[in-house]
Order: sequence, then structure tokens, then C-alpha cells
Amino acid sequence: MKVNPALCDDWRLQFDKAMQEAAGAIKGPAKVDEATTLTGAEYKDGTFTYFYTVASAPPDDGWKAYMKGMWCQTDQFKKLMDFGLNVRGVYSTEDNAPIGEIVVSSEVCGI
Repeated sequence: MKVNPALCDDWRLQFDKAMQEAAGAIKGPAKVDEATTLTGAEYKDGTFTYFYTVASAPPDDGWKAYMKGMWCQTDQFKKLMDFGLNVRGVYSTEDNAPIGEIVVSSEVCGI
């Protein structure tokens, strides 16, 4: 089998462009649940990032492990990870105070 590196580079550029367009198509604010709002997304350097605000900051960091477990089971995120992408969530309060972030990947999720 012969592989043309130029074709691989071209495919990667097209893929990156498609991911950037997909991230740009996510418009916020959009309520995820009664406490969480998706405010936007971006794609850069192999990471698809979602930005969220929450009504109040969690009392401790236990929410991170819970969210990682949930994200590892989400079909949409599994599809992104199948392409070798990282999925990152950046959380802040409604008044823009940072809460933290979560990053999942096929390695983190054992996929």
C-alpha cells in the first residue's frame, strides 16, 4: 500500500475546517438543563471545546469525575474521540467566574 503524505495533509486540513465549522455552528446560549447553559464552542489543535455557564459553582471537585464519566458515555463525544479528538468543557458561573474544565479523550475513557 502506498500512502501519499500530501493527500493525508489535505484530508487533515479539510477535517480541521469541518470541525471549525461545526464548532462555529453551535450558537448559544442554549439551556442544557435547569442549571447549565451552553454558550459556545471552538475547535483548535485537535480539541473540540464547549463553553458552559452554571447557575452556581459546585461545592467541591467531585463534579469533574462525575462529568468525565457522563461524557465518556455520550455518543456525540464518543464519535469525536473515535477521530482522535479531545473533548474539553470549560465551565464558569453566570457572572463569568471560572469553575474549572474537563478534558476527555479515547485514552481517558478507555475507548
